[in-house]
Amino acid sequence: SQVPQRQKSKMALADMCAGSAISMDMYPNMFDQDAVGMLCPAYSKFFGAMGATMAMGLSAIGAAYGTAKAAEGMAICGIAKPELLMKSLIPIVMAGIGAIYGLVVAVLISNSLNDKKYGAFKGFLDLGGGVAVGVSGLAAGYATGLAGDDGCRALAKQPRYFVGLILILVFAGVPGLYGLIVALLLNVRGVLSDCHASTYNACCPDGGHLIFSEEGIAVPNANGEYCNFSNQ
Repeated sequence: SQVPQRQKSKMALADMCAGSAISMDMYPNMFDQDAVGMLCPAYSKFFGAMGATMAMGLSAIGAAYGTAKAAEGMAICGIAKPELLMKSLIPIVMAGIGAIYGLVVAVLISNSLNDKKYGAFKGFLDLGGGVAVGVSGLAAGYATGLAGDDGCRALAKQPRYFVGLILILVFAGVPGLYGLIVALLLNVRGVLSDCHASTYNACCPDGGHLIFSEEGIAVPNANGEYCNFSNQ
């Protein structure tokens, strides 16, 4: 047999509550009684702060390693072919771009920590964004450093290798850009309009609360539905 359309609606009662009178003693409404709001616990900003730390720290490690590694190749190229010294500086510059990505994300996360409606979900998103850009920057810096070191050595022996070196460095740094895009997308999500959770009742599986009469029995609203989604 087909399920009635009313039971398919978003405001349908749970199976355990259907078919009999709903008592307030058995299925009371649950209220958010936390002073700040249960959606904004104290540990929320800890995860956000860790996201900012991971974004800046990991990307800085990648940039530092890439710069040091590329500098080895630049030194060899500069000694062998002094006229190619400026071209051999390009890998060093590109190795530091990942740290800029991490700095941007860390500043965005740090600014959002001042929001009084900074919830736990927002903290988790900022942590994920920080790890995304941090690890991506670490990988990009590592790849750029290795490519720059070997590329500068090859450039000292064959100046025509310069175009190929630039292409390799571009693709080596692309993962850091991907991490930045993901971090920015996560940063703009999870914003709360209120730290207090809506009133909830176990008889409303899709959310909402019940209205009880003076006798403590649930009564339907003007639309004939028991589950209400307005806190008024």
